[in-house]
Amino acid sequence: MATESSTVRMIDHHVSNIPKKTKRSELNEVFGQYGAKVTYFKYNVSKPFAFVDIPENKVDEVLAATIKLGELDLDIKTAFKSIRFFMDTRDTDGELDQVTAEQLEAYFGKYGEVVSARKVDGKGFGFLIMKEGAGYTEIDTDSNHVIGNQIINLSLSNSGNASVCYFLDSRETEGDLDKLSEEQLTSYFATFGSVLEARKMTGKGFGFLAMKKEDGNNAVETLAFQLHTIEGEEINVSEQKNGIRRRGRRRNGKRQNSNRKNKKQGRKNRRKNTNNKKSKKNNNKENGQENTQKQKVIVENQTLEAFIKSE
Repeated sequence: MATESSTVRMIDHHVSNIPKKTKRSELNEVFGQYGAKVTYFKYNVSKPFAFVDIPENKVDEVLAATIKLGELDLDIKTAFKSIRFFMDTRDTDGELDQVTAEQLEAYFGKYGEVVSARKVDGKGFGFLIMKEGAGYTEIDTDSNHVIGNQIINLSLSNSGNASVCYFLDSRETEGDLDKLSEEQLTSYFATFGSVLEARKMTGKGFGFLAMKKEDGNNAVETLAFQLHTIEGEEINVSEQKNGIRRRGRRRNGKRQNSNRKNKKQGRKNRRKNTNNKKSKKNNNKENGQENTQKQKVIVENQTLEAFIKSE
């Protein structure tokens, strides 16, 4: 992917093998000497990664150089678009577990460059990522594929989804998402396509965006891994794989807030138990006072009887 600036064409690159606890400013300092700029930085994961715009006339120099950050050599590759597939043998006569990763790569390699071919052991399904672009031949998803005598069903992993979801973040930028209204967010992203929802989490510095997929409009699927300046505020946009986050889970079309309900019921039960204990304690106290009073009356009566007899 590439972006045009007023003077130099910028080429998007993926950077990995970044040491943990690295700051965005440190990355910008390293790449700044090449006139490059960090457009996205995922820092709070086990393997941090970033996307960096590098001037076209500096790309060869950057890729040829050994760029270190701390004790690690950064792994820098030209970014590319990918196509993701879902491999499944649960409804076929095949077993994906009987096919090796090498067999998968060799088979799908005839369609283009295989980025990743991964199966989930014991589950009967897996994931395939192909590099899009020159050299890629469309893979038939209407027919089964036979690999190592195993019948495998292949489908696009995003098939059936009518929207593309993104995560909006200003916590690592010089912008402030809280200064933007949801109407301003909607107005800005509407220039790329139909906005289904633009929502920010007040005081958190992040939010969510859902764009409608439309035939012939690829712009809605290329918003991620770059900074967007909206009304002067820099907002980072990344893919939100699980869609717009909502509270609770859905089961049979109904939202299930089981954890919240259980916690609420637990609090009610604890209050009820506490009230029962207090009530029991008060009853015991009252019963004790009543018994003491009865004993006092009995003692007084016995004393009175003894006095009458003595007379």
